[in-house]
Amino acid sequence: MGKYLSIINSAAVIPNREPQWQDEIPASIKRRDPRIWQMAWLAASRALTAADTKANSIVAGTALGALDETKNVLDGVYDTGFSSPRNFIASVHNSMAGKISLDFKIPGPNLTMCEGHNSFASAVSAAGLLDSSCFPVLLIVVDERIELLDRIHPYMSPKCKEYLCADWKEAAVAFLLGTAEQNSNTLIRSLGPFPADDSDPGKSCRKMVLRHLKPGCSILDNSSTSFVKPAISAFEWLNSSGPNPAAVCSYSPSSKGAAIVELLKK
Repeated sequence: MGKYLSIINSAAVIPNREPQWQDEIPASIKRRDPRIWQMAWLAASRALTAADTKANSIVAGTALGALDETKNVLDGVYDTGFSSPRNFIASVHNSMAGKISLDFKIPGPNLTMCEGHNSFASAVSAAGLLDSSCFPVLLIVVDERIELLDRIHPYMSPKCKEYLCADWKEAAVAFLLGTAEQNSNTLIRSLGPFPADDSDPGKSCRKMVLRHLKPGCSILDNSSTSFVKPAISAFEWLNSSGPNPAAVCSYSPSSKGAAIVELLKK
């Protein structure tokens, strides 16, 4: 069972909801850094600034990483036989967390979890494994949508094609987490992943919630096919008067595993 952590603060960058989000990005970052890095940087900045505290470690969750930079690396290799060092560095999944840790002077552990649709749940689990001296932990969940996804979609397997076509979103969501003993009225923990029925993952998630969580727990997100939507659902719950307790479920078709993130207000 996952360990409860407290949520000190949260923030999000959801480009289709705030078209002017890049206005908050410093010119030097806007000039040098990939767009997905900018999304992650701004979510981190908002969460840390509002909380008026520093993080001691960082955990990121991403399914695809800097996908546009990966595309640029491959384009360079196929076009000229070489890729740009900048594109290559940025394409490494942990590069975003490394950049943020340098910019915000985060001295402790730096981890990136990549588990498809369960990346948010895995990042919460990883944060729960850290020693108390590593808190507060800055947890960032980020994925982008680029035109390449639409181009490769017709060539995917039938199940992946069907699963991904309806709900691709992009966002960066940041949570500043403390230990359960810290002064916060909101707790979070992750459970799983569990083996799930590939034909009906939503049913598998409902069974897990009934088996492992308190009676009356409401499922906020049980059918999203977006990599980052589970984190968005958790962020929206934190900023609303939603049901308590609540659960965000995710399912990864590549691993056929489902996970739960539980949210609880004291």
